[in-house]
Amino acid sequence: MLAGIDGYKNGWVAAIELRPGETVVRAYPNFRSILGDGTITLVVIDIPIGLLDRGARTCDVEARRLLGRARGSSVFPSPIRTML
Repeated sequence: MLAGIDGYKNGWVAAIELRPGETVVRAYPNFRSILGDGTITLVVIDIPIGLLDRGARTCDVEARRLLGRARGSSVFPSPIRTML
């Protein structure tokens, strides 16, 4: 089964496709527990598109500014290409 995952403050959340048109959402305390779930055959991690060779992406900086103190921390800086 395919699992699309994303991190959140208590671990990882996964949207798992059981079969076409049927999806369940599960929470996992850590990444290792996702890999240990024998029902998942493919893991797709939420990643940024358009990585730079250096510096911060303007869209990340602007999104944080627009969201302000209350929600700006939800937008995190994308790593540079060589890090990935």
